[in-house]
Parts: sequence; C-alpha cells; structure tokens
Amino acid sequence: MAVSQKIYRLFAALLILGMTLAALPARAGNIDLGTAGEYSLFILSNLTITGNQEPGRVAVGGDAKLRSYTIGTNVSDSTGNTLVVGGNVSSNIDPVATGNVVAGGTVNVPGWVDSGHIQEGSSTLPVDFVYESQYLSNLSNELASLAATGQSYSQYGGMYTVGDGTSEVQVFNVSGSDLSNATWWQSLSSIPDDAWIILNVSGTDIDLTGGQWALVDWSDKIIFNLYQAQTLGINSITVQGTILAPYADVSASGATVAANLVAKSLSGSLATLGQGFSTYDGGGGGGVTPGAAAPEPGTLLLMGSALFGTAGWVRRRRKAAKPA
Repeated sequence: MAVSQKIYRLFAALLILGMTLAALPARAGNIDLGTAGEYSLFILSNLTITGNQEPGRVAVGGDAKLRSYTIGTNVSDSTGNTLVVGGNVSSNIDPVATGNVVAGGTVNVPGWVDSGHIQEGSSTLPVDFVYESQYLSNLSNELASLAATGQSYSQYGGMYTVGDGTSEVQVFNVSGSDLSNATWWQSLSSIPDDAWIILNVSGTDIDLTGGQWALVDWSDKIIFNLYQAQTLGINSITVQGTILAPYADVSASGATVAANLVAKSLSGSLATLGQGFSTYDGGGGGGVTPGAAAPEPGTLLLMGSALFGTAGWVRRRRKAAKPA
C-alpha cells in the first residue's frame, strides 16, 4: 500500500475519533484543588476580614487587611507558612497563631508583635498565584462541563436533589436563583454514602442563606462550583462543602464554610471548619492539572490535518520525480 494511502487512512481514523469524542459528554477525572487545597482560604485578589479565628492556613494573592483575626489556630506545623500574601499585610494583632507569615509586600503589625516569624518583601513566594488562578479557572470550567447525573430543583422554599443512585461522582446543575431563594435543603436522595457531589451553580449574583444540614455527611466531598458568579453573599450560614468561585467577589457576615473557600476576593466575617476537601483521584491515584490528562478532540483533528498535509506533500514529490 502506498505511503500516502496509509496516511490518508490514519487521518480518516483520527477524524472519526475526534468527532466521536466531541459528541461525548465530559466525564469526571481527577478532582483536585491543587495548591489551593492546602489552604482553608485561597483568595486570588484582596482579603479584608474581621473578628474571627481561622483554624487553617490562608493564601492571598493581593493585600490582606486583618482586624482581630487570628489564622492557623489548628495548624500543628510551627515552622511552615501559615499566611502567604502576594501584596501587603496589615493587622492589629499577630496575624497567625503559629507558623510563619510570608508577604511579597510590607507587613504592618503592632510593635509588641515578635517579628521573628514574619518575612516581608519576599521575591520568591511559596505560591504562584498567576498559575494557581489559571488552574482553578480551568478546574471550575471543566467541572461545569460535566454531564449531570441527577436533578436538582426548588420546591416549597427548599432545595431538592435526586441522584442516580450509583455514580461515584454525582453532578447536578443548580439554578443560582433557586439556591439564593432557598431557606433550607431537603435530604438528598439516591446518592451513595461515599459519593462526591458537584453542584454546578449557574448565575452571576448568588446569595447563600439557607440551612444545609442535609449535606453534612458529604461536606468534605461537596463542591459548590460557582463557575459564573461575579458576586457571592454568604450570610449567617454554615456552607456544608467547598466553595469554588474563582471569579467572585465574596461578602460574608457570620459565615462558616465547612471545607475550603476559593474566591477572587473576600470581605466581611468568615471562618472555615478546617476540614478541607477530599481529593477525588478518579481511580487513577493522585491529582492532575485540569485538561492535561488526555488529548482534546481538537488536538486529534490538528494531528490528522498535519498527516493529511504530509500525504499531499509525498504525493506531489512522487509526481515531480516521474520522468516527463
């Protein structure tokens, strides 16, 4: 068989494979917050927060303004970095209960605070906020593309969620308007006890106010993926899960998040319970950068196009080599 014919057939196979993959719904691979998972609060821009204790570690890409706020009350590593800030830090008390403060800018604390654990003006932060911002945006977008495995709806002022009873990762499309108006969450049904739950919440302006006790048993495996949110209000509520809102400015009052909070910015009063999100490894053992696990359909088509062009080049060369 001629080389050009072989290449044409390979191109056709890749074309069919690419079209087939493009038609399939996305499936859950590894679900891993990456570096953000090491911090209870991971804020990509600025943090302004008052009057609370945060049991976990905190990372802030911009400036951190803290008022009577202590970070790391449950952190056991006294030599690690408890607070990492890309910009400036200001606090009226020692901002950490244990561990170190590392900032790219200045750190303004009272004179009585021992500064031995504070490093300011760091040019090599332990967090690459530009990379992590892109990683988290990719993760949010990929979770939003997952095919729903069940149904979520609002009724009688509450949220109802019905799964498929079998999937290891239960995925639901949730209306941000319904969620904002809900005052309670009905017990989840047809969801395995050991399942992960992805709540893909649509809408640009979201408020969380209703009770979520029905979600407690899954709180370390739930992600509220607010993939479109520009603003998020969290008021007088314990959110039973992780909030992934990389584009949202969050305002909080009397708020608690059971696991992790990822947001563009945060202001107000909020703390986590410090339990963190349990990474889902997809059966493959460990997290990966979103989108890096397998070639996209478009990539396969580009490969096929390259082969197609190569085949044409070979054919032209052969014609040119024939005697007149």
